Formats: sequence, structure tokens, C-alpha cells
Amino acid sequence: RHPQVRDDLSIECQAAWDDENLYLRINVRDERHVQSQPDSAMWKEDSIRVALTPQRDRFLYDLHSWWYIWGGYRGCELELGVALRGAKTKTHMEVVPEKLSEDLDLKSSIHATARRHSQNTVYELAIDWRLVPDFSPSGEKSLGLWLVVNDTDNGELVSAEYGSAINRVKRPTGFSAIRLVENSSPSGSRD
Repeated sequence: RHPQVRDDLSIECQAAWDDENLYLRINVRDERHVQSQPDSAMWKEDSIRVALTPQRDRFLYDLHSWWYIWGGYRGCELELGVALRGAKTKTHMEVVPEKLSEDLDLKSSIHATARRHSQNTVYELAIDWRLVPDFSPSGEKSLGLWLVVNDTDNGELVSAEYGSAINRVKRPTGFSAIRLVENSSPSGSRD
């Protein structure tokens, strides 16, 4: 459980994985839900953003690497936003890895739902591993993860972040890490 960001906002996150997908569930408790932005600007109001990189801790120190450290993506990162607008879940791909196969359909590679219950907005995502090039999921492997929850109240935007690398600058070396652990459950997914 994460600490409260301000009086009316708290966040709980869960993750699981299997050979096909990374699953994220983010429960945002917030008295007021606001989302009226177009998809490309959903981050300006209540929404979440997720970014993944397979190379958070695997880069060579060369000229290109300094750009990677101080700001900028290398071409293998995935960044997307999810918002609830009315009763509809909206997704927006901010950054797509350059190495994606041409036959990979982006719309069917991310399954996202968002729903509102009382004062909670629950976001559930299934992200196809093929959207994270050069990464094969297995126990004890880790990858870079950045998650932000955006909240707008009275015209003021506040963000709660796991990692610190996108709101100010695109810097995957500032991503936090998520480690995959083998823990077979009856459904076959791994937590």
C-alpha cells in the first residue's frame, strides 16, 4: 500500500505475469474523477501512465548512453496512458519501441479497462511482452518500470510516481525496477 499523496488520493498497485503478458492493477481512491481531455493530453487530468524498458541497467557507456542517462529514449521503451472518460476506457500510446514487428497490432497488444466504483477508479492492464523488445520474461529477471497517477482537483494537477523519470525528462535510467518472480497460482499466472 502506498502512502497518501494528499487528503483525498491514495493508490494501491498489484502486478502479475505469465508468458504472454504483464498484468497491472492500479486502484486509485479519489473523491473526484475528472477527465475531459483528448487522448493525447489525457495526462493533464485523472489518468495513469505506464512506461517499460528492458534496458534500465544494461547500456554501454558511449556518446549515445550519455544522452540516455541525461534524457531521451533509446528506441526500446514503451510508454502509454490510460484514462476513464465517462464510461469509456481510453488508451494512448505515447512511445512505441522502434524494434516492433510489423505484424504486431498495437491495439490488440494492450488490453486496458478502467471503471469507477464509488470513490475508486480501478485500472487493469494486460501488456503483451512483445511490446518490450529484447526481453523474454522469466523468473528473477527485472525490467524498468515507471508508473504515474495523475489527479486534477480544482484545476491543480498532482502526480504520484513510482520512479522519477518521465514527468520532468524522458530518462529510463530513473525508472524503478520490477522483478519477475515465479509463484504459480491456480490460474497459471505468476505474481
